[in-house]
Amino acid sequence: MAAATDQGWGKSSWPGAHTASPTFAPLRPRTEGAESSDRRVASSRMRILCADNDQDAADSLGMLLKLLGYRTRICYDGVCALNAAEEFRPHVCILDYKMPGMSGCELACRLSHQPRRPPILIAATAFGSEHMRRATAAAGFHLHLVKPRGLETLPLVLARLEKSWAGTRLD
Repeated sequence: MAAATDQGWGKSSWPGAHTASPTFAPLRPRTEGAESSDRRVASSRMRILCADNDQDAADSLGMLLKLLGYRTRICYDGVCALNAAEEFRPHVCILDYKMPGMSGCELACRLSHQPRRPPILIAATAFGSEHMRRATAAAGFHLHLVKPRGLETLPLVLARLEKSWAGTRLD
C-alpha cells in the first residue's frame, strides 16, 4: 500500500491520480500497540461532502467517514450537493461522476469556482478509463478514485490531507 507524502499536491506515480494529486510513498509498518498518527489527526474540524446517486454507497461512505471522526454531509444528486456545499462549506468533496440533475464534473466546475476557498475535489467513480481521468482533471478534480478498490486508500489520503493542514484555520 502507498501513502501520500507531506510534500503536498504535486506529481504522482500512483495509479488513478492526476498530476495535481498527492505524491505517494510506501507506508512504514506500525509498531505493535502504537496508535497511528494518521488516525489521531482525523478530527471533527474537517468537513466532507459525499455525493453519489447510489444511496447505499453514499450512506456507507458517510458512515465510514463519521467513524473516522470527520463531519459529513450526504447527497444523492448534484443539485442537492451544490446547495449543501453552500451551507456546509466542505473542505473536501467526494463526488460520483454520474448523478441525476447535475454530473459530478459539472458540480466540480461550479465548486471550484466559488468565491471562497474551493474544496479539494475527489472523483469516486466506477469509470477508470484514461478519457474519464482526463475529463475529471479538466473539471477540476484533484484526485480520481475508481470504485470500489480505489476507496480503500481514502481514509489515509484524508488523514494525510488534514495533517498537512495542521495549524491552518479550517473555517
